[in-house]
Amino acid sequence: MIALQDDGRYDEAVKTVQTWMQMNPRDASRDGLLYQQIAMVYITKAYKEPDSREDSVSQAEQNLEMALGRHDQEVSGGLGTDLFEIGTGYEVLGNLPVAETCKFYEKARQLFERQLPLIQSDTYTASGRTFSLKPLQVAVNKHLEAVRQKLSNAGCPTN
Repeated sequence: MIALQDDGRYDEAVKTVQTWMQMNPRDASRDGLLYQQIAMVYITKAYKEPDSREDSVSQAEQNLEMALGRHDQEVSGGLGTDLFEIGTGYEVLGNLPVAETCKFYEKARQLFERQLPLIQSDTYTASGRTFSLKPLQVAVNKHLEAVRQKLSNAGCPTN
């Protein structure tokens, strides 16, 4: 997928992942990550090929929604960053010159705000290793503030 994307063969990159998802038995709980990856291919295509931007943005949004749907169906016992990652996808879509800018920034804001309470402590331990969560907290807050500013700068209605 990455090689195809790097070559500008975006539709083939997406098709590769979609075919793999259909043809290979696996743990479907990882599908959310694959939908995120497909969305990122479409986001890249939207930036690189303005003539097909509208369709690429629509496809990216659909795949981000699929990833979010998978996340919301899962029962997670650990710290996940899906909301942050999906929110970042929406933020990047909002950066494009599209009519849905406000909608995308608002969705990003909501997802960043959902992510913050999931970071319940300063560290996280998994597989016998302890990791600092401060960088994640800083990153989520940075994106949240940026999206709030972008909403304001774009003249979007505030909730």
